[in-house]
Amino acid sequence: MLVSHHIVYLDVAGAARRLDLSFDPPMEPKSTIGKIDSMYDIDWATTKSRIRCCRDVANANGVVHVVEDLERGDVVSIILRPNHRLQNVVIQKQDRLQVYATKSSFHYWITVGSSGAWELTGRIVKDTDGMFAKFKANLHDVPFRSYLVSMALVGHANTGDPQVPNVMTTKEAARYLCVSTSKVYKLAASGELKRTRQKRFRRTDLDTYLARPAKRSP
Repeated sequence: MLVSHHIVYLDVAGAARRLDLSFDPPMEPKSTIGKIDSMYDIDWATTKSRIRCCRDVANANGVVHVVEDLERGDVVSIILRPNHRLQNVVIQKQDRLQVYATKSSFHYWITVGSSGAWELTGRIVKDTDGMFAKFKANLHDVPFRSYLVSMALVGHANTGDPQVPNVMTTKEAARYLCVSTSKVYKLAASGELKRTRQKRFRRTDLDTYLARPAKRSP
């Protein structure tokens, strides 16, 4: 895929930074299935002028909140330090999240699907389950790569989306939260998710649950 504008957030301990890269003509990243071999086939020494600003990727609690003024087709990458991964990611419904691997860490690649303000929230956590090692060993396993995306992506910003009902069945709620139906039943039984008398789930209650990342399991 050719890219004209690419923002890269490097989550490097003690040296986190943001790169703002513009290409004319567009460039294509060097990658294989599930793996980023190198970002672009360019001389990085000549691109220092493209580094427009620097800032931490996440706050002290590991929470990521990124807001950018982007256009359709722009790309945002979040490259994490080793032994860490993203979870509880919320992006716009039109945007596309993909997971790649560098030599030592996860690389989250988001393609912007609509113009205007772009926003992502999430949390950086330690990879206690060894997902990176499993991912590296199964780069050609498309279902597993999709599973990793679903683990990171808890939901989309659906405000005003007429295709998302305001009251949902258990199956619809599970799809909305990107979890299994059995997980929804457990959350309802424990009181973490509210249900109506008809055992349905209001979207506002699901959104309230999604806004509580500290209580979410990996």
